[in-house]
Amino acid sequence: MYIQQYCYTKRKMRKVKTSISLDKDVWTEFLVYCLRKYGSTRKASEELQKALQDYMKKNPVE
Repeated sequence: MYIQQYCYTKRKMRKVKTSISLDKDVWTEFLVYCLRKYGSTRKASEELQKALQDYMKKNPVE
């Protein structure tokens, strides 16, 4: 049962590696934000995902 649940969870949380172009100053500001919040930039991807999800919730497409 544990293995089935673990596999289901892993499939549900699949990641996609992507590339985006941002203004260098905006990216630097975002990394500084992550550094202050977490003490490291290692969670920048998670923080970016949260920011995108929050934006989409606040700005739904009709």
